[in-house]
Amino acid sequence: MESSARDGGVALSFSTPNLLSLSLKHVDGVGYFPDVTLFPDTSKLKNLTLFECFLPSFPHGTALQETSLRWRMPYSVKEPPLTIQTSTSLRALSLQTYDARFPVPKKFENLQSLEIHGFIIPSALMSCQMPMVTSLYLGCHHWAFPGNVTSLSGLNFGNLKELTLTFRKPYSYGPQEFRWFTHTIEAFLVKAGQLRHLKANRFTMGFVLTAMWSDLEAMRDEQGAPRKVLFRGSLTDIDSNTTVNFVGELGAQFLEELAAKKRGHQKIKHQKERVTALQFCRTSGGNEYQGKRGKKVHNEPFYTVAHRTYKALRGGEERQETRKSSDEKESPERARAWLLAGENGERCAQWSSLYVDFGPTFIRRTDTCVTPQLGIALSFPTPNLLSLTLKYVDGVKYFSKYNQFPNTNKLKSFTLFEAFLPTFPRSAALQKTSLRWCTPYKMNQSSLTMQTSTSLRALCLQTYDFNFPFPNQLEALQLLEIHGFILPTALTNCHMPMVTSLYLGCHDCGLPRNILTLCGLDFTRLEELTLTYRKGPLTGSFDDPLEPLWFVESTREFLTKACHLQHLKANRSTMNFVLRTLWTSFQPIPGEQGAPNRVLFRGSLTNIDSNATVEFVDELGTQFLEKLAAEWGCRDPSQDL
Repeated sequence: MESSARDGGVALSFSTPNLLSLSLKHVDGVGYFPDVTLFPDTSKLKNLTLFECFLPSFPHGTALQETSLRWRMPYSVKEPPLTIQTSTSLRALSLQTYDARFPVPKKFENLQSLEIHGFIIPSALMSCQMPMVTSLYLGCHHWAFPGNVTSLSGLNFGNLKELTLTFRKPYSYGPQEFRWFTHTIEAFLVKAGQLRHLKANRFTMGFVLTAMWSDLEAMRDEQGAPRKVLFRGSLTDIDSNTTVNFVGELGAQFLEELAAKKRGHQKIKHQKERVTALQFCRTSGGNEYQGKRGKKVHNEPFYTVAHRTYKALRGGEERQETRKSSDEKESPERARAWLLAGENGERCAQWSSLYVDFGPTFIRRTDTCVTPQLGIALSFPTPNLLSLTLKYVDGVKYFSKYNQFPNTNKLKSFTLFEAFLPTFPRSAALQKTSLRWCTPYKMNQSSLTMQTSTSLRALCLQTYDFNFPFPNQLEALQLLEIHGFILPTALTNCHMPMVTSLYLGCHDCGLPRNILTLCGLDFTRLEELTLTYRKGPLTGSFDDPLEPLWFVESTREFLTKACHLQHLKANRSTMNFVLRTLWTSFQPIPGEQGAPNRVLFRGSLTNIDSNATVEFVDELGTQFLEKLAAEWGCRDPSQDL
């Protein structure tokens, strides 16, 4: 095998002046012929396909018209692929990479067809000018991917005529994932308003029909002039190669009948597939929905944590206080808000801490009369408020009549979780901020909470918006916590010179590598890393068998750059990857002779679940890691995950 691979490298080192088409798959050129100069003459090359190929150099080609570059494993391209850099006639590009730093030219003036697979969008592609693209193919590996593509600033979405959408069905999914993916499809269709052809495989078509159905239902419920239909044109089921033409006049019933017809031809392999996206959309507003195995599952209680706040807003069951209103026209909402805020907000002025959690089912309900009262209460000055926590509060929809947070000058701690606000509090004294959204949400204004603070010490962030607004610098920041898999573009340039502690709550295998794109972060100053990954070998929840390899490689690259770490913490599931990464650092590099890799980490290893800590130095070697894995209930690091 090795000799044939080297022979292939030799063959590619000769001139190929008449080569028009080149397709290479699973070729490890970096490992077997790293010093060979490849492709000396490919001047006539028009079609290039690389799949899982790791090459020391790329072919040149100004005549290139079609290019497909796909890697299903982490791979950093250090030099720009000259294939796409030098071509002025490129018409079609297919790309899949797990490297956010993948080099992309500043413009593709003649590109007409763009195909993106996976869940990582290279940072350079976000601003690449592609004015002529009319056809887009999205091979989604994550629910939020269609929404993230809408952040491509160089793509003219008004020119798009054709969209092909496929989603790699995961092994496990639930109602929340249904909502996420449907929402991102709807956001994409709103922006690409001139689409005429929409194609999808059968599984993905359920979400497309749900987004269209929800749009038509919303139009029927609204008062006043009708708005534009989300999509008009041809719908194509790729699996059956059938096409229907849809116009808004056909209505929601047509979509329901179409979905039922498609389901009738579908072979159900697993019981959990019986819940279609359209079925969920019809039942999610009620008190129950059909579960993964056909059982009825009740939504969790409407009222959860904020007991006193909730009862005060609902009518004062906790406080039997009454007053005479001087305004006969005063609304019931404002009258109930008085119970929380006081006659003229005097109670708000006394607040030092406010915690409101309406629960995850609250935002989906139509009975949301509590939220406006909270908006009224928050419109009064809170000069003594030190800590504010809002969870599952839909302020964008219900706070619009009032201006919130007129005085929060002393605010030191601010936490939002699935809370959507029209305005944010301002405080130069802010020291700790947590902003987390588990569903796609785009902010239309600067996050003044961070913009105005000069003393921010700790920041926790989770967003699915590449355009999330971020300040240019956070000079006092010491702790940075990132969850999910999206890094806002502005964050990559934010100057954070004092950060010594980093927490990565990974929702995909590439986050440890992609975090290296933060050019304003001094990785040599990092002293502590906490790493959690929501998947693991103990849960068996991998959507792809290569994910463990991706995560280990991604972690290895991070530890290589953060060379002064002293503390490394992980939960038990994630510790499997950490121990495997450290164990492999003692092994020789494949394809090379000589000493093994440099040891990646020396310091304290902490298992968060058991709160156990050990000191690790390279002299302890692989046997220590294998023994430690057994003690902590992890898999043997000498074995593949």
